[in-house]
Amino acid sequence: MPLIRLLAATVTAMALALPAASVATASPAVEARRTRDIDARIVNITDTKLQLRAHVKGEYANKPTHLLRKTCKRCEFRQVAKKRTDATGHVRYRVGAPNTGRWYYKVRTPGTKRFRASFSPTFYTYRL
Repeated sequence: MPLIRLLAATVTAMALALPAASVATASPAVEARRTRDIDARIVNITDTKLQLRAHVKGEYANKPTHLLRKTCKRCEFRQVAKKRTDATGHVRYRVGAPNTGRWYYKVRTPGTKRFRASFSPTFYTYRL
């Protein structure tokens, strides 16, 4: 009797693990690609000028980055600017704020064979 329970438990565990294993092995190339680490912050240049400064860690000199913005919380992000990083992996974008409401910004690096498309944290701007 205990052997039958052990066998039934083993078969059940294998049956439950099988779909998870098949999903995990469905796209090993995508899972093997890593994301880039992007540190970003918004800096007040003057009372009316804002700048989003980002640093892409790793060797990311003179490579493309994209500034994404959405104009409301439920809207989609859209590309509004495109720049290359400097020799140290830094990039700076001038950002604005709407008269009413908030604008949301983030920086994206495009995907490559070794890395997935990566995103910085999201920031928002507004006027007082």
